[in-house]
Amino acid sequence: RVAGGTAYGLLIGQVVLDAVALATACWLGFRCAGRAGLLGVAVTLGILTRAYGAFLLTLPWNPYLPVCWWVVFLLGAWSLLEDDPVAIPVVVVAGSFCMQTHIPYLGLVGGGVVALAGVLGVRMLRSPDRRRAYLPWLIGGALLGAVLWAPPVVDQFTRDPGNLATIREHFSHPPETPIGLGRGVRALLSQMDPVDLAARTLVRDERRVPATGSAVPGAVLVAAWGASALWARRRGPRSLVHLDAVIGAAFVLGLISAARIFGEVFYYLLLWAWAIAALMLMAVGWSVLEIARARASDPQRVERTAVVAGVAVLVVNAIVFAVGAAGTDVQSPRLNASLTALGPPTVDALTARERAGGRGPYLVTWLPDPQAIGSAGFGLLDELDRNGFDVRAAVVFRPGATRNHVIEPTEAALEVHLATGEREITRRRGDRRWREIAAFDPRSASERVEFARLRSELIEILQRGGLGDRVAQVDDNLFMLGLVAGLPPGAQPRIDRMLAIGVPSAVFLGPPGTDG
Repeated sequence: RVAGGTAYGLLIGQVVLDAVALATACWLGFRCAGRAGLLGVAVTLGILTRAYGAFLLTLPWNPYLPVCWWVVFLLGAWSLLEDDPVAIPVVVVAGSFCMQTHIPYLGLVGGGVVALAGVLGVRMLRSPDRRRAYLPWLIGGALLGAVLWAPPVVDQFTRDPGNLATIREHFSHPPETPIGLGRGVRALLSQMDPVDLAARTLVRDERRVPATGSAVPGAVLVAAWGASALWARRRGPRSLVHLDAVIGAAFVLGLISAARIFGEVFYYLLLWAWAIAALMLMAVGWSVLEIARARASDPQRVERTAVVAGVAVLVVNAIVFAVGAAGTDVQSPRLNASLTALGPPTVDALTARERAGGRGPYLVTWLPDPQAIGSAGFGLLDELDRNGFDVRAAVVFRPGATRNHVIEPTEAALEVHLATGEREITRRRGDRRWREIAAFDPRSASERVEFARLRSELIEILQRGGLGDRVAQVDDNLFMLGLVAGLPPGAQPRIDRMLAIGVPSAVFLGPPGTDG
């Protein structure tokens, strides 16, 4: 409800973007392989979107935004290999959206574009007819790309350091050592389990899904696809060979990308792998169908059976997706309730101050945050900004707040601090320099008792398990504590339950830069 218009606008925008991507993907499937390609892509998308789930596909978080457009990029590459220059602007738009939305796609899409440019360049050199057919679309694609990349390019030349230079520096000198090819292969294959892809929703609500699991099912899928690709190269249709080429290139680029991950291997860094796995299933199924048709006495009967089976799979996945979507909870309901309670009193307090002659800019701070790594603070910042106040975050909150929305404490007139958790609230209340203007506790009396019990048990478990240095995170960063590998038995369920219960929060006004 806080910044409701903005929140619903983002949700609707995400749904529209996904819908356009899915429609474009089906259109590309039809252009590549006719009605059979349309059905194959539709079934693949049905499986993939049901696996992603409504929560992921409607949440405008940057790792979730490009998942459907990554499929469009791959299918656009397939269409280009099929000598379809119309796909050029599609590839430009889809690739640009993926690259500018989430970092992992820089190498995936960039490598794919280089490979496509090489193939198309060779083809055009060999064929004057291709040059004439492709040239207008290439010019149009280049102009479209220039428009789409103008903002980051302008930023690069007008600011120091620019975004592009920052990204280059970050990956040229990563803060941690990359996980390497061995761990990268295992992480990638763990996210390509065909059974998981076909049988469950991979991301639902706020459950954290680690990039772990057995690599065997994914390896089996890759081996099956490799065998089918070898068969297709010898006896399969040209369209299938080209699809396999796209899948193979994407998988190789994925291996390189996975090997370059550093730090914790979060599942959202490998969301693109699920699309590669889904297309591998499509290619294997296509090869099996071609083999069955070649050996059958009645090929048309095989085709009709395949169509019926495909439609059945599509319908089942659509029903499962719809049922799951109807039961999908809004993200962080208790966190939203907290912001709903805290936002209006904070707006009223600042409004009263400005009516009395006070002015901004206001420094908004919100650490430590044990439950949501600062997302509530960004929500409060957005809400105050939406109500017309000159609010900035502390420099420490970059890059999330961007360089244009941060301020040094010495430049602010007043600090607005969102205190989260009992310890932080108590600390601020004990300092007379701070004035409390709003407070909210989403927990019932029984939940407060339960939370205190779980907290004591969790601290004891950590100390017994030799993780006494992690005890401070119970109050300061419980969310990230839950992502630590190798937690003692019994710790994770307690962390999950504490996060589900939630913690109290309050808003204080005080001198900028004051350590309460």
